[in-house]
Amino acid sequence: MREILSFHVGQAGVQMGNTAWELLCLEHGIQPDGSAKSSQNLQVLFSESQTKTNVPRAAFFDEDPLTINQINKGPLKKVFNQNLIKLFKDNSSSIWPSKKIANYDQQDRSTRTAEEIIRKMLESADAASAIIIYHSLAGGFGSGFTCKLLQMLNEETAKTTKLTVSVIPSDETNQQFTQPIVEPYNTLLTLPTLAEMSDFNILYDNAAMYRVCQNQLDFETPNYSHVNYMIAQSISSITQSIRFRGSKFVDFNDMRNNLITTPKQQFLWTSYSPFIQADQQHLKKPNLQDITESLFDDRGPLLSFNRLTHKYLAASLFFKGDCPLPELNYVMKQIKQSESITFAEGTQIAYQTSVSNVQPYTLTNYPFAKYNKAACMLAHSTGVLKNFQSLKKRFNSLFTKKAFVHWFVGQGLEEGLFREQADNLEEIIKLYEGHHGDDKPIQVQPKSDRKQEYGYKQEKQPKQQAKVKKTQDTIQVKRNQDQAPKANNLITTAKVEDNDNIENAYEKRASAKVQQKPQLLSTNNQKQSNSLQSNRIQQQENIVNKPQQQEEIKIQAPQQDEDGALQQQEPQKQNDLYDQQNEQNEQNEQNELQKSRIDQNENYAIQ
Repeated sequence: MREILSFHVGQAGVQMGNTAWELLCLEHGIQPDGSAKSSQNLQVLFSESQTKTNVPRAAFFDEDPLTINQINKGPLKKVFNQNLIKLFKDNSSSIWPSKKIANYDQQDRSTRTAEEIIRKMLESADAASAIIIYHSLAGGFGSGFTCKLLQMLNEETAKTTKLTVSVIPSDETNQQFTQPIVEPYNTLLTLPTLAEMSDFNILYDNAAMYRVCQNQLDFETPNYSHVNYMIAQSISSITQSIRFRGSKFVDFNDMRNNLITTPKQQFLWTSYSPFIQADQQHLKKPNLQDITESLFDDRGPLLSFNRLTHKYLAASLFFKGDCPLPELNYVMKQIKQSESITFAEGTQIAYQTSVSNVQPYTLTNYPFAKYNKAACMLAHSTGVLKNFQSLKKRFNSLFTKKAFVHWFVGQGLEEGLFREQADNLEEIIKLYEGHHGDDKPIQVQPKSDRKQEYGYKQEKQPKQQAKVKKTQDTIQVKRNQDQAPKANNLITTAKVEDNDNIENAYEKRASAKVQQKPQLLSTNNQKQSNSLQSNRIQQQENIVNKPQQQEEIKIQAPQQDEDGALQQQEPQKQNDLYDQQNEQNEQNEQNELQKSRIDQNENYAIQ
């Protein structure tokens, strides 16, 4: 069986675990007394006790009795195994205490030691698929004991996937979320150890989660219970395909192979959507495309970074609830074509997806609404570089003045360890800077180029050019054909060329007919002489206009040089058209003269 073991360290880790296990028990149908309605998919997270109750595969370590009492007096006090809860009596004073942690088990013999608890957890699992550690990097116990815990786990389970759910301190612009003044030292001493002894690390930021509460939930004053609930929902989505059956299965080995490219470059972040307030449940309906797009913009990420400058290295998407595969495939196609999502050069552009048919659950004692679908993203990008650079800056401002260094030296640490861990952090920063994490604005590629990157077929350009050339030739031929008749109609339009519009031309033609009336009052001999004169005038006009037409044809001929066949055929066609149109024009003029004679005779008879 592929079991998942959980270890909760420090105040932040215990509080996250208390909320996360309350949600996980609700999803699997575990009652407050440890009983379950069905025994399906329970062995991944729960083990069966001698009393036939389901016990979570989780251990808790802390030095603060208040957080331990929250578990012992909470709704799951009968579900947890009390032998797996360890309370240390000594206080670390918010300092990374390697010397105190080594002596904790020797001073406290009232309960089981940490090594005995870890060994019992490992023996209860047949084939553990992953070990998850919940903690905070800022606190002294959460950072120091996590390093000790990883050392003990590596000796027992070298091949098991180990990941951490870590709350990283906010950057220097959000000091209201920071607590201990020595948190840069605690974080610096822990990060290189996580990069060396764990497989991958999921980072969360309180400032980013507060921002999500304000953007999605409209909470003016969020608290840590809301933050813990967000972390619980994201972890539930990541492990959903392992705990329940779905259309697409993804385990932790697949995530590690997809997300982690090089050693020590293994710091990830999550994004979750939707978070809907209970009062707005009937007003907002989650849309699959909308909640998927919100994972990549400012509404979903649970870690602070600059979205306009960071680049993705890999991403895994987890869907649960009512997510039909045809609609999901369409949404993923739109995401791949999005210009605002940029991957680093040299990385494979692909999204690992996991789908589970189980509906998302909501805790009743939290002001969050119920919904039928949800999406979560586990991403690896250069956005974590901003947090590391801020940590380096804050560490240098303290260490150059040797501020609070004597506190750590008094606990058995050497001053040279700070410089060694600072060099390790610098190495991690250079790894991310090598993937274009230079804080420069990203140049968005055109959509056509992005389609070629994602495997879309490129359209053949030669065929398009041939079609365009063919249409241009046909347009030129049509223009030449339209121009040729106009050139031959110069005889009929010679009287109208100087006019601005058709009405003026009509008036001039009408006046010309009126001037011919006195000539029609003469005898038949005079009428014949007038007709002969008019024919002579028309022949003179044809002789005068004929060279003009030939000049126009010569001017138009060079435009047809692109096609050799047109150069040979057009002059003959134009001459034939010229003769035919002359004959038609003569017939039309004779018909007009006859009509004018008939009209004049009728007018004369009336007079």
